[in-house]
Amino acid sequence: MLNSLARRLALVLSFAGLVALYEDAAQQISATTVDAATALLEGRTLLSGHLLLHGWALSLDSFWALEAVGYAILTPLFGVHLSDLHLLPAVLAAGIFVIAISMVRWHRDGRSARAALLLLAALLLVPSPTFAYFFLQGPWHLSTTLAVLITYQLILRLPNRSGIPLAAMVLTLTLLSDSAALFLGVLPLLVVGAGEVLRTRRLVTGAPLLLSGIGAVVLALIVHFVGRALGMFVLVNRSLVISGHQVGHNFGLLPGRLLALLGIDSLPLGGIHRGSTLFVASRYLVLLLVLFGLLVVVWHLLQLVRHPLRRQAPLPPVRRLEGLLLLSALGDLAFFAIGSANGHVEFTKYLTAGVIFAAILSSRAFGELIGAKRHLLRRWVLPLTAAVASVICATQFVLQLTKPAPAQRSHQLATYLVAHHLREGVASYPIANLVTVDSGLVLLVRPVTTTAKGQLIAFDRQRDSAWYRSTFSYLVYDTSVPWHGVNLQSAIRSLGAPNRVIAVGSYRVLLYPHGFHIRVPAIAPSAPLQIHFR
Repeated sequence: MLNSLARRLALVLSFAGLVALYEDAAQQISATTVDAATALLEGRTLLSGHLLLHGWALSLDSFWALEAVGYAILTPLFGVHLSDLHLLPAVLAAGIFVIAISMVRWHRDGRSARAALLLLAALLLVPSPTFAYFFLQGPWHLSTTLAVLITYQLILRLPNRSGIPLAAMVLTLTLLSDSAALFLGVLPLLVVGAGEVLRTRRLVTGAPLLLSGIGAVVLALIVHFVGRALGMFVLVNRSLVISGHQVGHNFGLLPGRLLALLGIDSLPLGGIHRGSTLFVASRYLVLLLVLFGLLVVVWHLLQLVRHPLRRQAPLPPVRRLEGLLLLSALGDLAFFAIGSANGHVEFTKYLTAGVIFAAILSSRAFGELIGAKRHLLRRWVLPLTAAVASVICATQFVLQLTKPAPAQRSHQLATYLVAHHLREGVASYPIANLVTVDSGLVLLVRPVTTTAKGQLIAFDRQRDSAWYRSTFSYLVYDTSVPWHGVNLQSAIRSLGAPNRVIAVGSYRVLLYPHGFHIRVPAIAPSAPLQIHFR
């Protein structure tokens, strides 16, 4: 009994230490994002009892049942602080690493498991600075990745297929919160499930995967339509233009972006650099091990499907897992190619999930390769290579933690507004929700945009319509980052000349002591996603 309690306590303390490591890394690598602040404000609305986020207008990646729920749990414990926007991504990253350990160790033991964990640690425990920039920020589909991994665990590892309804429920909530789950979780389940049916000529063998995937889609549609009837949040229409030229361009960007995430190349991100020559060399070793592992997996899976016309036995559960992880990684590449509107560097966040799936998959394969003890290369050379690369990667990761944390540009503005008791105002979206959270909700700064005629109106998404019932006394915009026409000209056109203009760094605060109101345009009912092929 005491041994069991001690083991559980050790696991809890280890997880807490992992979260602390990731949170420290997150603070040193990147400033917080306005999208994370929006998710926190969603969580506060959930806490107030509005579980359907009535009055909210959100995009397809609303993170309603993902990050928003996470913040609804965290903020009562820690309060509303800017640091919360680092804490939740750290918790999610720690959860992913724990599940990755479980997946890597599944049907692996001894030397095989140790070798697999070495490679996994080099990839996820002490990631490259570029990968950490995307891995430890949110809400950038990290929670979606965690939910998909949980779904796979429930389907493959719970006895008597009791995991099917639980998996369908998890995937349903994930689909309702982030459309990327279709590429990352649903399609892999359907493909592997259909492959099992074709392989065995028996529907029952692929049923767990098919039921989980199809059930999640059906349930998500039902919940969406019933929820809308009950006053659920509105998904704002997004028009996705898919052109062959842009998709081809995005596929062309993949090698460079993936090499940067692995630490070999770099991206134009503020304060993020490749690292030392020794570190880059170690990352090349990691890349070789990853590619070697992926080739092993692909070879094994091809051997299992090389006789498509012959009835065969069902895939072993571990091969099902590897098939799902491989398809999830490929689905993420497709998601990047289709969803990256212009190839901007920030769209690299769409590749984070693919790297995670590939890291787990290649680590499993590497461990399996080491488990074959017939050759000196497999027994000693490859594990030693992985160990050396991991130590060098860990050294670089620790060095990154000693660098000065990036400045949070909006903090100076939040401090000024609080000091001068400027509580309720409006601002462009990159400023508004972030400053509201930075102030611990002392400030209530609401996002605005402009119409085609340059008139200020409420932002059409990432907001609650109830926010605009107030009388506002100021408007803020950023001269260094123009956004949707929110500036001095649109303010004068909509509100008249301000009584005073105050410069706070690159921000401009326009004061209107007599107050003003902001119109909230109605959201036309339409499909949340319209795809146009060009």
